[in-house]
Amino acid sequence: MIRTICLILTVIAVTLPTMGVAQTTDNPKQVRVFADPEFIESGLFKYLAPRFTLKTQVRLILEEQSDAQVSIAVATGRPIAQRGNTIWAVQLIDDEHPEAERFVDWLQSEVAQNTILAFAPETGDRFVIPEVQDTIEQVVNFKGDAALGLQVAQAQCSRCHVVDDNRMGAIGSTPSFFALRTLADWPQRMSGFYLLNPHPAFTVVQDVTDPFDPNRPPPIVPIKVTLDQIDALLAYMQGLQPADLGAPIKHQ
Repeated sequence: MIRTICLILTVIAVTLPTMGVAQTTDNPKQVRVFADPEFIESGLFKYLAPRFTLKTQVRLILEEQSDAQVSIAVATGRPIAQRGNTIWAVQLIDDEHPEAERFVDWLQSEVAQNTILAFAPETGDRFVIPEVQDTIEQVVNFKGDAALGLQVAQAQCSRCHVVDDNRMGAIGSTPSFFALRTLADWPQRMSGFYLLNPHPAFTVVQDVTDPFDPNRPPPIVPIKVTLDQIDALLAYMQGLQPADLGAPIKHQ
């Protein structure tokens, strides 16, 4: 009997460490990220994460700093975003995880920087790119499918906006795409249009926005788009000739 108990204890002692190793093995399709609480509360992390996942199929998992492979904090590292006087930097903690390194590199890419500039928080100032804001604005070049962008605009946006040469069917109080092209910040407005009123009430962006509350259905037939279709819209708008709105009104 004593010998049997000893054998059972020996098996348990050998098995437990093996189980522990299996549980802590890194998932190559996940990156554990620590993000500063203020950065998370702003909504920017939630805005960035699905875009990285959609392009790479790698999920970002929020973790405590001690367990993270990548850190986004007000600390030493590579600056990626600024809001007011606060600058957030990204730091690679696990340099043996290729997808963690890939995420760090992506955060410094032109695509991610344009995405950060496009984010419109519910409250407070927009984010900018530390020290290189002007450079980023000058080199914006959307590479989506412009032909697809026209199709999306005609199918989803023309109920309210004039999107092409057809001036019928739009709402007169909403600006045309040509008028929007005259705005200096049109890329930011269009990249995050679904965050700007009244769009949140009736717009669904696949893998980004939360589903509508069944008790508060959208007031009109929802607009349903993907991130790739938004990229296509941006490419289409980039090729439009801005409207000639005439000289500024002179007040007497």
